[in-house]
Amino acid sequence: MIEGFIDWLCGDSKEAGVLRKFMVFKIVPMLNPDGVAMGNYRTGLSGKDFNREYRNPDKSVFPEVFHFKKLVSENKELFGERLLMFLDFHGHSTKKNTFVYGPEFPIVDRFYYEARIFPKLIGNTTPMFRYYSCIFKINEFKNTTARAIL
Repeated sequence: MIEGFIDWLCGDSKEAGVLRKFMVFKIVPMLNPDGVAMGNYRTGLSGKDFNREYRNPDKSVFPEVFHFKKLVSENKELFGERLLMFLDFHGHSTKKNTFVYGPEFPIVDRFYYEARIFPKLIGNTTPMFRYYSCIFKINEFKNTTARAIL
């Protein structure tokens, strides 16, 4: 999926050209290639889930998460005034189809709608994406995930 996204983003479409003109994209490769090479899909060699360590990542155990979070939070000039979108492409262990786990905001917050517009546009563009499979709620046990923190 990420390869297709990169190919589209670097391609000749009018939409991709407009995005490249007005946005800065930072594409970070897989954070756990060592774990994937060993057959893991959620962990690195430490055996711990990277995506549960974004609140206070230990630099010695999760250096990838530590430095990725530092890149996003301390180098705002790389991203302009604010980070507009964080996309984490990966498979799900039990859900099927293509969908988004989005951030949670109260309905009165302007970000409530901003968080939903991109998935809605994708759903209107392709039948391969299921907007109604998207989840915009962050359960307590996911409060330390990348989407909750970033």
